[in-house]
Amino acid sequence: MLFRPVSAVLVSSLAFFLFGCSGSDDDDASTSEVARLQIINAIPDSPTLAITVDEETGDDDDDETVSSVVRLLSFMDATSTIQSDAESVVVGVTFEDPDSDADIELLDELEIALVEGSIHYLVLTGSFAIPDIELVTRAYGDLDDVEEEDVAEVQVINASTLDPAVVNLVGTTGRTFTLSPGASSTVERLDVSDDYRLELDDASGDARFEIEALSFAERARSLVVVVDRAEGGPMPIVVSALGASSVFSDESRPTYVRVLNTMPDTSQIELMLNDAFGGPDSAGFSLDYLHMSLPFEVRSETSFINVDVREGTDAFETVVSINPDSNDVLILGGRLRDETAAATVTSVRTVAPATQVSLMVLNAADVQVLDDDDETVPLDISFHVLEAGEGLSESSADAAGLDHLDSREFYAKATPSVVVATRAGTNDIVAGPVALPMLSGTSVLVVVVEAPGGGRPLSLLIQELSQ
Repeated sequence: MLFRPVSAVLVSSLAFFLFGCSGSDDDDASTSEVARLQIINAIPDSPTLAITVDEETGDDDDDETVSSVVRLLSFMDATSTIQSDAESVVVGVTFEDPDSDADIELLDELEIALVEGSIHYLVLTGSFAIPDIELVTRAYGDLDDVEEEDVAEVQVINASTLDPAVVNLVGTTGRTFTLSPGASSTVERLDVSDDYRLELDDASGDARFEIEALSFAERARSLVVVVDRAEGGPMPIVVSALGASSVFSDESRPTYVRVLNTMPDTSQIELMLNDAFGGPDSAGFSLDYLHMSLPFEVRSETSFINVDVREGTDAFETVVSINPDSNDVLILGGRLRDETAAATVTSVRTVAPATQVSLMVLNAADVQVLDDDDETVPLDISFHVLEAGEGLSESSADAAGLDHLDSREFYAKATPSVVVATRAGTNDIVAGPVALPMLSGTSVLVVVVEAPGGGRPLSLLIQELSQ
């Protein structure tokens, strides 16, 4: 096992960390008696990481080592503030190998000296292929000397590649922090009686992320961490002392939409999208059956988009809601000619953590089947992603009982696999098996569709979503 000590110079200038019982800003322990620490996962393509801490207790002649899993951390997750009265700890960071299911070290073990009366932030940064750490420490202090209720302590860490990251907090006691990658700000006490506007700018002053209304908890500590988004570009998250990570939509970023035509009684539709409240047209184009459009930008004054679908004299019009700062798929389903056409919007991931694939499955088959009482009912579908040698069973369903135009998103291991669609609650195969493109870090859409003109045989449409 590899072992990497943290040098005394690094510890004294940046930080160190961790373990003991979970704590908060209102710990009973004296601020000078223990060290406090918090771990944050800022690796944008990391799979779920298991964080372990070995803490030595006892005297030199009778040391006892206690090993414990602190928490499983996905990207942008954080532990709660942790207390320890030990002199040092060893921190391990592992992930599950998708092929062997064995625990693999992502980082060499870290031996970290602890300093009483300090709070330490261990930020996991870099990428899955080249991970790194940032260690930040400061005197803990407490907020007991603050008489006002509406005061909070805020510190900013730039764990992104944006150089520099300019964080503007616009509010009652506004502050600007200009930080190079890996740098941290001083601790600022802010009047948090009102919300703040957060603007994240680059060196040229161009907005890279905006939050209109940001609230900080009163008489508490908050950490603003600038991270790289999994999809690219920087974003801020706010981490509380209790380990809650607040993730926001970028109100300066448009929504990107793809359109998928699953209406089996159409050949080529004419489609127009525009702001539902009279804004300019966003897009107009033709789309064949079982074809998906390229992503296009939608900038709307509201989140409501008017959808106008036509083929010959047949028409369908509806209003859908899009999600801000997202990648959406607008699915057109049902039948245009018998007035059962429908539209739904679902947000999709365009990337996945390393060692995994993001799968979005969708039931676009609007067909009927007989139940046990010979009554006609809609066909509900379950999806099974099966690795080599894995059998089909009701318990193997990764997404069960999907109605027409219902969808589900989940992660699967990036190993060779097939997908099978069955009638929900049974092992009766209705489509598949079909091999999946299981490339680590990618996103795939899997749709059960009808034959051209409608009805059976059903088939599986596989569409890669990664950009």
